[in-house]
Amino acid sequence: MNDVYNVRLETSRLILREVRIEDKDDFESLRLSTQMDPNTIQGIWYDYKSDSAKLCADAVSDQKENPRKRTFLAITLKDSPDKFIGFIKTMLEEMIWEGKPAYVDLSYNIHADYQNNGYVSEAAFAFIDYLFKTFNFDYINATSHIKNRPSHKVLYRLGFKRHGGVVKKYNSSRSKFELTKEDFYKALSKR
Repeated sequence: MNDVYNVRLETSRLILREVRIEDKDDFESLRLSTQMDPNTIQGIWYDYKSDSAKLCADAVSDQKENPRKRTFLAITLKDSPDKFIGFIKTMLEEMIWEGKPAYVDLSYNIHADYQNNGYVSEAAFAFIDYLFKTFNFDYINATSHIKNRPSHKVLYRLGFKRHGGVVKKYNSSRSKFELTKEDFYKALSKR
């Protein structure tokens, strides 16, 4: 059973668990693997530059202090639950987006060695289901670099729709997406 203070989700191939301080070396490996393609660098690396240890420490601290504001999970393989291969997270945005509160901003990243295996989609379906059921959000937002087609493909598979134009975020141009609860459960039923 999950609660907002101790999140652990399982899929057929993955375990999504809270980030731990011990993940810092795997975070660094992830950062270095995605740095090869500037279109796939997620905003988190912009925020933390190269300090993976600080990123892990802040993630652990933030989850405990305000779980509704940030949920930050490590993506691991079921057969290697201590091996961090990526992350998925949300941040409660306190801004207004298109005239509505932008409840949740979704982010994810997967190590280059594990891409193109459907892990991000699998993790995201479980994570978004948890978010809608636990926090009762009406919708979730995401942004993705305008040239990051693999990320756009994942978002569409999850039921997200392009929403508006382009926004400047993390010093880059990013496409805006929105996912309603109804669209998500429609996409989930097609899996």
